[in-house]
Amino acid sequence: MLDELRELFDEKGAVLSVRSEDDLAAGIGRGQTFAGDNPDAKATLIAAVLFDGIRTRHPLVDGNKRLAFMAAVTFLDRSGLYLDAPEAPTARACIEVVENTRTIDDLGAFFEAYWEPELPSDGPR
Repeated sequence: MLDELRELFDEKGAVLSVRSEDDLAAGIGRGQTFAGDNPDAKATLIAAVLFDGIRTRHPLVDGNKRLAFMAAVTFLDRSGLYLDAPEAPTARACIEVVENTRTIDDLGAFFEAYWEPELPSDGPR
């Protein structure tokens, strides 16, 4: 997953400057552990846990929220889901988790409301 995230950062013209490989592995590992401990959990909730795991570990010098979101998107993409949400509400939902005004469960529910199992025939929005 880290290689994919590095590529995504490169595509955006951003630098993935890792402060702590251990914290990055721990953040990603939190999502993996949650999935293993909760085999019936929806992919959207696992993505929210992954987001929170990365953002709380703060593994980068800069761009931790962006990395956390991109990791969640990458995980959902690998699960066959795509984002069908406006950018502003999505950013707000992620910021609210960071500010502790939205729970991880709430973020999972947000993802559930806006992620679809297949790309619409008219393409992404």
